[in-house]
Amino acid sequence: MIQVLETGLRRLRLLVSRSEWSLRFLKLDPSELPESQKGLLIIQIDGLARSQLEKAIKAGRMPFLRRLLKREGYSLHTVYSGMPSSTPAAQAELFYGVKGAVPSFSFRDNDTGRFSAMLHPEAARKVENHMEKEGESPLLRDGCSYMNIFTGGAKESHFCASSLGAADIWKQTRFWRFFPVLLWNLRSVVRLVTLLFVEIFIALYDSVRGAIKLGEYRREFIFVFTRVIVAVGLRELVAIFGSMDVTRGMPIVHANFCGYDEQSHRRGPSSRFAQFTLRGIDGAIKRLWHAAHRSPRRDYDIWILSDHGQETVTSYYREKGKSLHEAISELLGLEEIIPTKTGRNQGGEMMTLGGNFESYLLKGFRWMNKELVAAFPILQKEVLVTSMGPVGQLYPPGPLSAEQREAMAEKLVAELGIPIVLTAVPTENNDLSGEGTTPGRKALAYTASGRYLLPEEAAPVLGEKHPFLEECARDFVDICHHPNAGVFVLSGWRPRGRSLTFGFENGSHGGPGYEETRAFALLPGNAPLPAYKGYLRHSDLREAAFHVRGRRSTLLDYRRKVRLAEKTLRVMTYNIHGCVGMDGRVSAERIAEVIDHYEPDVIALQESKSYPTGHRYQNQAEEIAHILIQRFHFHLTPQVEQDDYGNAILSTLPMRLRKRGHLPTLQNRNLEERGALWAEVTLHGQKLQFINTHLGLFSQERMLQAQHLLGKEWLSSDDFEEPVILCGDFNAFPWSAAYKKLAQRLYEAQENMAWHKPLGTLWGRYPVSRIDHVFCSVGIETLKIEVPRTQLTRLASDHLPIIAELTIP
Repeated sequence: MIQVLETGLRRLRLLVSRSEWSLRFLKLDPSELPESQKGLLIIQIDGLARSQLEKAIKAGRMPFLRRLLKREGYSLHTVYSGMPSSTPAAQAELFYGVKGAVPSFSFRDNDTGRFSAMLHPEAARKVENHMEKEGESPLLRDGCSYMNIFTGGAKESHFCASSLGAADIWKQTRFWRFFPVLLWNLRSVVRLVTLLFVEIFIALYDSVRGAIKLGEYRREFIFVFTRVIVAVGLRELVAIFGSMDVTRGMPIVHANFCGYDEQSHRRGPSSRFAQFTLRGIDGAIKRLWHAAHRSPRRDYDIWILSDHGQETVTSYYREKGKSLHEAISELLGLEEIIPTKTGRNQGGEMMTLGGNFESYLLKGFRWMNKELVAAFPILQKEVLVTSMGPVGQLYPPGPLSAEQREAMAEKLVAELGIPIVLTAVPTENNDLSGEGTTPGRKALAYTASGRYLLPEEAAPVLGEKHPFLEECARDFVDICHHPNAGVFVLSGWRPRGRSLTFGFENGSHGGPGYEETRAFALLPGNAPLPAYKGYLRHSDLREAAFHVRGRRSTLLDYRRKVRLAEKTLRVMTYNIHGCVGMDGRVSAERIAEVIDHYEPDVIALQESKSYPTGHRYQNQAEEIAHILIQRFHFHLTPQVEQDDYGNAILSTLPMRLRKRGHLPTLQNRNLEERGALWAEVTLHGQKLQFINTHLGLFSQERMLQAQHLLGKEWLSSDDFEEPVILCGDFNAFPWSAAYKKLAQRLYEAQENMAWHKPLGTLWGRYPVSRIDHVFCSVGIETLKIEVPRTQLTRLASDHLPIIAELTIP
């Protein structure tokens, strides 16, 4: 009854859904891919380090993410961002499997000699075109991409740097159709307008305070525009249109929220305003999460992750009293500085977007320092310096000898105070391979304490306590060997003390810092991750995403947690209701996902439906077992109606079938036949008897069936040996006669655990009844009981599963 009511309410909600009506007005078609295919919603919080996420959750600024961790079975993982620790590098690895796709956010394209920055459509498009040819299959194929550097091969991309222009949604519809959409989403529109006015007021107030404190009036008032548009306007638009995309069943959606990153650049990653922005992002994630779980066309996994973190830094200008280009021009003895018009305009655009970028083309100068002219005659022609954040590239107009490189690097460190200057040790192949680190590559790192060879001597350069020391050192070497890298790579990273940035900012990323390279991933507990090595890379998340989307064929390569106690057994009993969820949809994949999430060793299923002759699977238990790749036994009990249900046991342990049979029922009544299934499971050489059953609806019937199970044909048979676990759907409350009869011989796991309040399992969303039980023989100890009430378990069936962790004597 509860399932019927909830299905009706869901259908009613769909009839008045704002997203559904918006799709109709805009004439946006649903996805053509099969609805049985799992969907994936990836939400990126740009620039948020794991430490800052934990700080925000603890302070109560991200209550929804806290709920995912506490109630929805999510796990928090550390992600190494790679080098450079920037959005384009991380997204290239996630979308195309290419590590180190760019040497830094801004650089010179050595093929054309033109300046490139990853927020410029032409430059971003060229890098993405190269990855499409040389990299792997794009992750976002057939999906949608929002607010990213690259489209990721998405069918529809919006506000992405490599495809800037009118968004697809505007191309496919007529303008007049947006008016009813705005009316239908009036609450969201009012919310957006209200937030914009509030944020404008706060931003103006904050900018006045910042201008007085920092003395940078122009940048502060430009920042008002950035803060309001990026942190609020685009965030709300992405939440609205992303909700529409999951409603129409797009197979994969990637949405990027940039507000925190913008605030951190200007105010610092720990600043009050940067942390305040996270509350709004948390609310947007909540709306997207609920929209995905209410989607009538597809089941979704929802991932939340970041591309990199942010370091609290000090500006090179504030510390040295001059900018990087001024310092280099003085070192080289230049008489004047003539920045190109293009470089200055691009810098303005980047500054507006929070990048605080400088690019200078120094050419046609008269040389004043004759000693440097003699040492570096090639520098008389032209020099290009690009810098953004804590990473800069220095391009002489021609090759330098090893002696010249060393002399120049030492001067940059000693006289300009640049913390790290790197230069590649030449090799035969400097091409972008897309395969990560190439064996044999080396780089020289110059610091105030000396010269070091990377990757071997990384500790003095990056710090002995660096969390990703070896991998970061290899990535740093690859940056130096990138075909578009400068002869010198300049880094502001300091293992001790506050690091430098070459821009005008208080938060920065791109370098090898502890925080900027330590991103995070908040994933469901059953995410198919590879063997755990303490942290993940975005390439690991890419492989897991392909598996979720069904574009990888096997689970065998993915990890399963190792049980620490040798004789610990995880048992699950679960009435799957014919795989009919509370939304009325039939989905064996959903049931398999619940099982996979909690990783039981033995699973007892009830109400597993059989399929018609000719179907790919004989029954739902077989389909679930195929998804989980586990051995199983199945017992079918005939029903009064045409649709047949039965019991099943699935296990990852060695198992053999001992018995299956029907249970007695009341005479002269047309009642549903019930059955039981007995399997012998082997755990580390120990034989364990495991019985799964589903008793009748009437008290007298249940009592008769309980006595039969305790009799000589089952638990009291001559060849029966303990220990034994009897579980299933008994349709019996703890005060019923059948329950008490079984409890005379066996104990119930929920009753035997100290400090545990027994939990109900029926109905899924409102578990007021306790009729599913796990009975154990004397000597079996209950260590842990779970009756998970997550969004998934409340939706997948009208029963909640019971997971009991037991020790076997």
